[in-house]
Amino acid sequence: MAAVTSTGSVTSAPRTGATGSGPSELTDRPNKRRAGEVAGGLAVAESRPQVVDGLLRGARCSRCAHPSAQPDVPWCPVCFGPVEECGFDPEGVVWAATTVHLPVGRWAAPFGLAYIDVDDGPRVLVHVAHDPLPRGGDRVGFGITDDGDLAQHGVGDGQNGDPR
Repeated sequence: MAAVTSTGSVTSAPRTGATGSGPSELTDRPNKRRAGEVAGGLAVAESRPQVVDGLLRGARCSRCAHPSAQPDVPWCPVCFGPVEECGFDPEGVVWAATTVHLPVGRWAAPFGLAYIDVDDGPRVLVHVAHDPLPRGGDRVGFGITDDGDLAQHGVGDGQNGDPR
């Protein structure tokens, strides 16, 4: 609660826990944004999905079976259960796709992007052909470019918006 002093400045009372009975404590709920030993000492996971040895690296929760495209997560983002590393075949069904008409990084405009629901796996963002753009429900296979982007087979090799 804030209070105004006689000089007109605002002060605040110390934060209290959920019960209002004492100072706020670190929660025991997993939180990868807090670094340090007190909060688990966990590093933030690599955010870009990776295809290694022909498989999309990932993880699956041992408790709820939720798939993730990040193999280095320390727990399930849904139920906080334990996860096991696994690999997914890099193909699936287009959930949604769009054409981007502005250059972004090394990708010259226009280029296509699509969310792909990987077979029995997570949903990932993949560079796709923009002409013709795949439609929802189309099957797409993908791999990884030399720069680490996921791209539909035939995209990222000097065609379809890639400046190489």
